[in-house]
This record gives sequence, structure tokens and C-alpha cells, in this order.
Amino acid sequence: MIDALVPVKQLSAAKSRLLPGPDRAGAGHLTLAMLDDVLAALSGAEQVAHVAVVTPDEAVARHVATAGARAILWPRPGLNPSLDHGAAALARPGQEGLLVVLGDVAGVQS
Repeated sequence: MIDALVPVKQLSAAKSRLLPGPDRAGAGHLTLAMLDDVLAALSGAEQVAHVAVVTPDEAVARHVATAGARAILWPRPGLNPSLDHGAAALARPGQEGLLVVLGDVAGVQS
């Protein structure tokens, strides 16, 4: 079995490429909705044992905890350092692999 790690940035910085489209609150709601889809797909994948989200955002951490995923708070910026920290937090004996899935994959399915 493998573990899945989903990096999610601070909601206040999410979906900035859509600006001047949705306001910051709207972008945050979109980010969480897309994250819910990713978490549901990973939870439905037979080979995924654990799902975790690494994020600097406490609101994201609270949100994913209610969805049944593990939240890993990591306040430092940057995708690669976040992934390194999340991978270290998930490392355990017998872990067969680590799948990294971005939190905003459109149309994701198990």
C-alpha cells in the first residue's frame, strides 16, 4: 500500500492566476471544492492506505481533518520543502511508496 500526499498553499494565495476573476473568498471556496474532489478520489483508490495534506493554512488543515485526511501543518513556503516535510512525516516501515497529487486536479477520479 502507498500513501498519498497533497500539497495545498495558503488560501489567501490560491488560484491567483484566475484574478481578476473570483475574489479571494471565491478563490478559497474553489480551492477547497477541488481539494474535496481530490481527497474523495484518493480515499476511493484501493492501493492508497493513507491520505495527508501538507499546508501552511490552518483553515485548510481543519477542513481536511473533517474529510478524514491527515493534516500536516508546514509554515514555510515552497512546494519542494513542503513535499519533503510531508514525506518525512508520513514515512513508516513497510511503506511501499508515496503518491503526490496536487490539490486542484480537475476531473480527478479514483
